[in-house]
Amino acid sequence: MDKRMGLTSPEESEPFQIMLEMQRELRDEWLKVDRIVQHRSVPSSDPGSLPTVEYLVKWRKLQYDECTWEPEEYLTHAQPKIQRYNERIKALAPKPFISPSNRPMIPWDTKCKWLAGELRDYQVEGVNWLIKGWCNNRNVILADEMGLGKTVQTICFLGYLQFIHQIRGPFLVVAPLSTLDNWEAEFEKWVPLLDVVVYTGRARSREEIRSNEFIVEKEGKYAPKFDVLLTTYEMILKDKNLLGAIQWNFVAVDEAHRLKNCESALHEALKEFCAANKLLITGTPVQNNLRELWSLLHFLDPTKFWSLPEFEKKYSDLSEQNRVSELHALLKLHLLRRVKKDVEKSLPAKNERILRVPLSALQKKYYKCILAKNFEDLRRNNNKGARGPLINIVMELKKNCNHPYLFERPEHDNPTELAGIIKNSGKMVILDKLLVRLKETNHRVLIFSQMVRMLDILNDYLKLKGFLFQRLDGSMSRKDRQIAMESFNSPNSKDFCFLLSTRAGGLGINLATADTVIIFDSDWNP
Repeated sequence: MDKRMGLTSPEESEPFQIMLEMQRELRDEWLKVDRIVQHRSVPSSDPGSLPTVEYLVKWRKLQYDECTWEPEEYLTHAQPKIQRYNERIKALAPKPFISPSNRPMIPWDTKCKWLAGELRDYQVEGVNWLIKGWCNNRNVILADEMGLGKTVQTICFLGYLQFIHQIRGPFLVVAPLSTLDNWEAEFEKWVPLLDVVVYTGRARSREEIRSNEFIVEKEGKYAPKFDVLLTTYEMILKDKNLLGAIQWNFVAVDEAHRLKNCESALHEALKEFCAANKLLITGTPVQNNLRELWSLLHFLDPTKFWSLPEFEKKYSDLSEQNRVSELHALLKLHLLRRVKKDVEKSLPAKNERILRVPLSALQKKYYKCILAKNFEDLRRNNNKGARGPLINIVMELKKNCNHPYLFERPEHDNPTELAGIIKNSGKMVILDKLLVRLKETNHRVLIFSQMVRMLDILNDYLKLKGFLFQRLDGSMSRKDRQIAMESFNSPNSKDFCFLLSTRAGGLGINLATADTVIIFDSDWNP
């Protein structure tokens, strides 16, 4: 096979062998039982024998429309899954909508049986803050810095509602596609007794979920068997009429800065959902302006935060100390924000360095050409405030600063020539030196770029250098993303680098086994 691919050395063939191994691992996952969905009694072909029991099995990494009926004797390895299914069937009961009144603050023990792990002190405080907000019928924003366990705190809070207040859902968790597997794994790790259904996939697959995991009531409305429904923004928009007809006892939205535009389709769709209470989860509650903050607050409490002009008029000028104090007091009720340096003393100090590098000769040539070509636009828009043409020019300059190959690869350069990829970009010159040093000292590196085509160039560079790596961008399927992350995080992983697009890689991805982050080109927003 190596000869057919034109590979001449083990170093060249190793990445392809790893890719094939990942494909084999995926096929192995398809043979593992993920969930028992239904059961049925099948008459025996032998008149004197008892009927046999068959189970409808959902397989790992496969969708609901790929479920199969399997005889019980073929599932001896899946007895824990069958037991969980039987427990769910016995526990089926109506899930009434909980009134905002009569919500006592019931103490809870962090060593309770339903919690399968130990929270850190600040996480316990976070859960208690969520409980206090819920008891006071207050919708809130959990805005801890990335890495402090917002997911875990949310899951433990839902466990508190179910096992302390006996509210057996239904709870809705909306998250980016790239984080669904992590959410599902964290539910299983921390509160495994919660019945979690992942609602995603093709139209046929979602229809199977509704047929098997929902109970159809009168007038075509759906009532859930599950405790928690875990789904994506896209599924909310596609099936908003079906999901919006359910009375949710709690709705949590992860990476909630997606709701910063109050006129977006997602904001409008979720605002119409019937929810007893809501939680927004985001590490960046304010990215650009007060309008975005108001949009989140308006989603939580449209009665209290009903007017954007009034909010902006009141808080746009924070030069007066009393206005600052008033805004802080207002946000304190609805927003909890902690950062690592204040609560997580065990973490090593973050060492951040900005490396400034000169342009290569080819980049200087392109830079001058871009400015000369757009001279009239630059002169005409100098004092007129029209930003459109200027932003386009800035983007062209930014592409050039990354790598001139983002325009086209010059004919005199071989596209696969390592020296050309390095020498024609000032950033690549310094990156090459950095990675060689980091590899020698056994570091593991995440490399972020906004531009997927820049990832393609980095992809070529890493292959030519012989560095093993994984990649994640918006074009990858959920399965491929999860396999790449699991490969990088596995205890015996040989991967040195992980390439990520800023957009797809910034949404709750767990790559804690890396110790170095290189931001190849920074985004306008953090």
